[in-house]
Amino acid sequence: MVNLKKRGIGENEFCPCCGRDVESIFHSIISCEVAKRVWDNWDVHFVENWQRLYDVSDVALKILEKGTTRGLEVFFGVAWSIWYNRNLIVFESTCRLLCQIWGFANRFPHEHRRAKLALFKDQVVENIRWTPSPPRVFKVNVDGATSVDGRNSSVGAIIRDSCGAVTAACCKYLQGQFSVAEVEAIAVEAGILLARDLKIP
Repeated sequence: MVNLKKRGIGENEFCPCCGRDVESIFHSIISCEVAKRVWDNWDVHFVENWQRLYDVSDVALKILEKGTTRGLEVFFGVAWSIWYNRNLIVFESTCRLLCQIWGFANRFPHEHRRAKLALFKDQVVENIRWTPSPPRVFKVNVDGATSVDGRNSSVGAIIRDSCGAVTAACCKYLQGQFSVAEVEAIAVEAGILLARDLKIP
């Protein structure tokens, strides 16, 4: 994991939430006793013995395989809320109740959708639609993000076939802040490398 020191991992060997086990990303989000008690609120279990897996992405793939995209949305929402609570403990010496962690994770997607809808209504949006590529041709779309407040830049790429189905996607958190032109160039490179790795002609 990149920048673990900045995230507070490695500063203390033990988990700041349970104080008993050695900390890792997987432990903090999945196998920590505090995290387990949050996950117990989820009455839909897509993956049996998921706490025996070794990586958060493994759990996500199992959920997607066994369940639905809605289940995946719940998983990442709760995982983010657990991680946010962990950061409150590390950086602000405070924490949320277990019910607050679970409640926040369930409210956030709905609040996000309402905010997007309100923004859409308040703005005049141009009718720009994604157009499919010709048959047997893949289309690579890329984008980048940068800020003016010192935060690191990031890029992403997605590959779709002529039917619009997603073939592959990736995102990358860059180690530094770059200009708009630099970020766009790095995003294009990420898209090319993703296509190359998949051996897409």
